[in-house]
Amino acid sequence: MGTMSCGTPDGYHQHRKRGEQSCAECLEAHNARNRFNRALLRGGSGRALAECGTEAAYNRHIKQGGVACRSCKDANAIRSRQERGYKRTGPISAYKTRIVKVPVEIFAALWFTADAETLAELDAVIGRNKVDQWVQKAGF
Repeated sequence: MGTMSCGTPDGYHQHRKRGEQSCAECLEAHNARNRFNRALLRGGSGRALAECGTEAAYNRHIKQGGVACRSCKDANAIRSRQERGYKRTGPISAYKTRIVKVPVEIFAALWFTADAETLAELDAVIGRNKVDQWVQKAGF
């Protein structure tokens, strides 16, 4: 075979150029390279997958047609807020994304026992008109 490097993809191509049937080692090397290249085209890079709770893992969930897990959704939400320039302020607004259902009677009772700082934060987060509506609805 002369200067052929058998057992490599180049050796496979040298066999083909000479019109020969390639040896088993060259054929396996050629097939291995093709498998690697197809994996790259499908999105594989040979790197370890990003752990859940990252933006990369969120994108992987979506790309694979699945539903992202909670930690990945949270990571994507944080990135999305950062892109829009959204900033949370104050201790109450940190919980604005959580929905808690409280009967209006209990809310009104808590409203009348809250200190001035908490009342001001609730007004800022919920809005004074909405708070007044709830308190009136409770009959206070």
